[in-house]
Amino acid sequence: MNLYKNYRLSFMVLVLLACLSACLDEQEEEFDVVGGVGTISVFNISDASPSQGETITMDLTFFSEREPVSALVLRASIDGEAPVLIENREISNFNTADSQVETFTYQVPAEANGRRVQLEAEIITANELSNTRTEEIQVLEDEPVVRIISLENDLPFGDIIEGEQVTYELGINENTAVLYRDLAEVRSYYSIDGGAEVAADTIFLPGRRDTTEFAVTIPPNSEGEDVVFRFEVESTKAGIAEVTATAETVVSPTPLNTNVAGTISANETDTIAYDMVNFTNVPTAGPAPAKDLRITAFEGNIISLEANNGTGFVESSSSLFNEANLNTIILAYENGEPTSQIEITQVGDVFVAKLRDSEEYTIFEVTDLTITETSAEVLFEVKGL
Repeated sequence: MNLYKNYRLSFMVLVLLACLSACLDEQEEEFDVVGGVGTISVFNISDASPSQGETITMDLTFFSEREPVSALVLRASIDGEAPVLIENREISNFNTADSQVETFTYQVPAEANGRRVQLEAEIITANELSNTRTEEIQVLEDEPVVRIISLENDLPFGDIIEGEQVTYELGINENTAVLYRDLAEVRSYYSIDGGAEVAADTIFLPGRRDTTEFAVTIPPNSEGEDVVFRFEVESTKAGIAEVTATAETVVSPTPLNTNVAGTISANETDTIAYDMVNFTNVPTAGPAPAKDLRITAFEGNIISLEANNGTGFVESSSSLFNEANLNTIILAYENGEPTSQIEITQVGDVFVAKLRDSEEYTIFEVTDLTITETSAEVLFEVKGL
């Protein structure tokens, strides 16, 4: 019986040793597979944003601790298309105790312009195992693209006059499928009646694409002539695009009538308000829509005026009043901060008025004012059509 027990125990020990040996063999085999693969530890690219036709260099640092490296293979794929072989380089006398550096070059093809390129480096060891590493470059389009989207003119009837500022809306690099190089600046030029071109202004535009507004001033000595504006857009790598606007005819300003004297009084029934369309007073019982100016309060040296019919006011200057034409007072109003309530404090106060939510404009200047404890009066001169 003891002999049988010993035999059985010996058999179980042999089976256990056999299983343990198999496990160790399997673990050793797995270690050999992992250790036999090379690694590209560094993938340096000289320029990650090149232009088409340029040559970039790539420095690959690689190592393999158990198997010598036999080859490095470099491929390029444009926007995920089928990879194209750049170079298959044999590696000899590789030292597994140290890393090694190899340098490759790649000339960017024309078809990669404005697109992404994936650069794949493959390391192959003597046991025919391989490993890859991929980096990406952006091949930037140096030449920007520009077009004129619109022209904005503050004058509601579309006329353009000398000294007026108009705004061109420019669409730059609008195609989002193309990778454009960063912009540097936009320059404007003008010519009068086909004459010599004159540099006008420059604005700086960071970034790759933009829809921007470019304000230009209608030049002096252009009345009655055609003015043409041209725009140049330059990238940070000196790529330049240009667009020329349609000729615009500069018209003579629309004159206003001669000065008309007006009066409003706080407590006088017949002169309680003023109609700036018809240049006449409106009595207390007169129609409210005709009351463009009326005194609402007075105290100290301040007389408050108000319009409740849609008329708006923008404060201006005596110099504008003296040289006023329809075009200049419209521009002053459009560039100001309109309000329906104003304060008169002194002789010489000037205001531009846009009448009753219409496209009709006037300008008036205070010529005298009187304030007592019980009454107030404002005398003024007004110009309009």
